[in-house]
Amino acid sequence: MIDYNAVDQDQYIDGVHRKWFDMIRETEREKLVSYMKENKYEIAPGTYHLRQGYKFDDLLKELKFEVITQMGT
Repeated sequence: MIDYNAVDQDQYIDGVHRKWFDMIRETEREKLVSYMKENKYEIAPGTYHLRQGYKFDDLLKELKFEVITQMGT
């Protein structure tokens, strides 16, 4: 499941500290996290082709979302 927590999650890839969606600007990633959190969305399973430098509006057009039906504790 890729919810807003996963989008904002820190990762280590080949020993380098990164965020998911690290190819988009920090401000655009933050907008995506807020949008998903406010709407209780997760990213629907599928294959997505995100381009470096996508803006928030581009992400909304490319990604498909579904409502989180079961929230963790």
